[in-house]
Amino acid sequence: MDYLQIYKEQFEKTFLEIKTETINILKSAKARKKNFNKTFNKITDTLYQRRIKLNNQLSDSDLQTCLGLFDNKWSEYDADLSEDEVNLLIFENEIKSEYERLGHKSLDVFINNLAKLKSTTEFQIHLRNYSNYYQLVYELDIYDYFYGRKFVNISFENSEEFKDMINIKHPNNSNESRGLDVVDISNGGSETVKGDVVVNNTSLSTRDSIQNEFSIKERAVLIHLLKYRFKDLKLTEITKVILIIGATDQFEIFEVKSASDSYLYKQAQKGYSVFKRNELKSKISELGVKLKNHGLKEIEEELKIDFSNHLSVK
Repeated sequence: MDYLQIYKEQFEKTFLEIKTETINILKSAKARKKNFNKTFNKITDTLYQRRIKLNNQLSDSDLQTCLGLFDNKWSEYDADLSEDEVNLLIFENEIKSEYERLGHKSLDVFINNLAKLKSTTEFQIHLRNYSNYYQLVYELDIYDYFYGRKFVNISFENSEEFKDMINIKHPNNSNESRGLDVVDISNGGSETVKGDVVVNNTSLSTRDSIQNEFSIKERAVLIHLLKYRFKDLKLTEITKVILIIGATDQFEIFEVKSASDSYLYKQAQKGYSVFKRNELKSKISELGVKLKNHGLKEIEEELKIDFSNHLSVK
């Protein structure tokens, strides 16, 4: 039985179902001249409640230990492996063994439910982070730009799709402000904050840029530094690096029963081992450049010193 294939197929099936459902709701709302923010909040609220229900179905049953094994998969296997490789190993070994120990026979049932949970969670968080992008999709009816996934290595404001929509909406003044509403969508909350959003607005643009520029593993290294080496640094730099660490969608640490069940916590716990050995030096060098580019010279120096110490004891 190819457990990885079952997981990936169900993950993608759930993704496509939610994507189609979301697009249909938005199109219907637009045809009825409904307010975008209210409609979008309802969509994300519904997905959040669906996500909680799926999570509870697993965590409130005797399968909670199997869910925990999957969430802790990166602490079990070599960091040099790909996520697909780790998923396959955890399914075939630890999870299968625990599943059978609990008296269950068909592991693919659990894997399908797990994939539904992870896919729903990813989509709901993505919508929450890309609300202003999808507001333009809604207003202009350009659903070819509705991907349901974040752009790789760039913020959505730097994407060609977003720039194209801005130019369509404001052909003569694309660099001026536009009357979009900022949608503040917290977990399950439906609060709308009115105000103008500027295309080059510093807070939104910087937030999205930093969110996409730094990877989860780079943030994990910064948390490692924060714990051991940030005692005497300038408050300005400490504040900036906290914002960099916080610019992520990894908020599950607030929801899981144990911090060790949080993906970001597990990555931070690994320290520099979060990166594969054959790419470690280049990854730390890249992180140093990013820190320097954001005016974090002292933290860059601390990174160099701490990483040097790490290498010296290897």
